[in-house]
Amino acid sequence: MGAATLVAAAADTGEAAEHAARSGAIGDPQAVRVLAQAGRTALREGAIARAKQRLLTAAELAGSRADAELLMDLGEALLDSGDGRGAIATFRRVLELPDLGDRPRS
Repeated sequence: MGAATLVAAAADTGEAAEHAARSGAIGDPQAVRVLAQAGRTALREGAIARAKQRLLTAAELAGSRADAELLMDLGEALLDSGDGRGAIATFRRVLELPDLGDRPRS
């Protein structure tokens, strides 16, 4: 059973996020997905430090494959934590995404 399977099988999102973070599975989309979801949940709950940590880890694991949604959430967490420079750098990274212009606007 691989790390991604263990992560997906974990019942608790927080526990699954811890497994994903410890696995260091760079490029593993399931680990990125679990960490991003845990970060978004923490952000909604106002747990900014935890959200920042989970979203940063997700972005690091995703590397150059981090999508706009993940990066926007990370930028929000960085901004909410008082890291304006980090937020700006993250939002600039979103603007540099090659497929950003191909997305329909809502």
